[in-house]
Amino acid sequence: AAPTAAPTAAPTAAPTPVPPTSTPPTPAPTVATTPPPSTGEKVVLDLKTHNGQSVTAARGTITDGYPTTYANGQDLELTVVGTDCVLTWTQFNVEPGQMCRYDWVAVAVDGMVVDYLCGNNVPAPMELTGESFTVAFHSDSSVTRAGFEMEFVCSAAPSPPTPATETSPPPTPAPETSVPPTPAPPVPTPATSAPGAEPCVDAEGEEYCERWSSLCRFESSFGVLCKKTCQLC
Repeated sequence: AAPTAAPTAAPTAAPTPVPPTSTPPTPAPTVATTPPPSTGEKVVLDLKTHNGQSVTAARGTITDGYPTTYANGQDLELTVVGTDCVLTWTQFNVEPGQMCRYDWVAVAVDGMVVDYLCGNNVPAPMELTGESFTVAFHSDSSVTRAGFEMEFVCSAAPSPPTPATETSPPPTPAPETSVPPTPAPPVPTPATSAPGAEPCVDAEGEEYCERWSSLCRFESSFGVLCKKTCQLC
């Protein structure tokens, strides 16, 4: 019998090449820009609503309710925390009187009174150098007017204080056994007017002292000044 030929193997197809995948470039990170500091939102502060408060603001309006006629027997004050402020009076009509002894608006910087205002003439702008200013309003028991309104702009609000680093308390010293000498009694010093305050001596006498006693009702900004000055009467 004739020899059987070996079967011919079918050709193997070459593998299809996989197309290379390209990696997209990584985008550069976006650098955030810091917007310029703003002057802060303008606030409207009514003395009756914010009486006795301390408000941090860079700009705004302060009023006693103008043009609504103010009431008798008002004692209002408001402190604005802001550095180097300029006050611009837009409306002013407060009962006039000699040395503003009836109704008045007082302005203080860092607790020190710098001006008393009354009458119906709009005061000139005031540049106040300090960390805060206070506006106080007083009306007596008769005669009312439309009141006042003012705008203020401060260069910046004071930065918050840096928190103190905690430290271990020092050891408590042992009590001394010796008796300390008795200190001599302090020698009283005659009272003097605070810087910028008018002397508390004039022909009106007791009526003038009543004006200072009304300031003494303010326990915060005007208490220290009034205690010093009223002693002269």
